[in-house]
Amino acid sequence: MGGMITTTTPYIEGKKIIKYLGFVHGVASVYVTVKYYEDVKDAYERALRESEDTALIRMVDNAKKLGANAIIGINSNYAMVGEKGDMIMVGIYGTAVVVEEDG
Repeated sequence: MGGMITTTTPYIEGKKIIKYLGFVHGVASVYVTVKYYEDVKDAYERALRESEDTALIRMVDNAKKLGANAIIGINSNYAMVGEKGDMIMVGIYGTAVVVEEDG
């Protein structure tokens, strides 16, 4: 994540939080397309991984814009959307913070 510390916990062991910058999030949605050589389960898993990765990158980018070097309390939500449930939407969110640098 390009030097960004990310954690699901409300703190970072051994690090002092010196500034809370606020809520950050990333959202991504991907259509599930089943390729001729894969089964439906594999297609949904691939789409889910792609959505998660994209949402996480977007959240980290938003935190960097605020000047954060860490995100704490990360959580996520998932939803199936579309008329046929053929789209996966992922939202990942947390709190952007600045922690003391080592050294």
